[in-house]
Amino acid sequence: MLKKIKLHLLTPIKIMKYCKVCNKPIHERRVKLGYTDTCVDHSDAFKYVGFVAGAGKVDYQVTVVRNKETAEHMQKLLVTRGAS
Repeated sequence: MLKKIKLHLLTPIKIMKYCKVCNKPIHERRVKLGYTDTCVDHSDAFKYVGFVAGAGKVDYQVTVVRNKETAEHMQKLLVTRGAS
């Protein structure tokens, strides 16, 4: 006996995106964020970096850096001053 299968016509069709460098599929979440050209391994996007600076015993300031060169410079300053 044959069973009837219902197809949902309103189900969205997933279109796979592929990396232009290695031709591997790009993760669905990455595509939703707008990164549709490259996979994570070949991405040139820079992560946001945060630094905490203490002005006193209880006063702290968090700085978010978006520039790679600035983040590297801040990291070098932290290392030379003895912070980890």
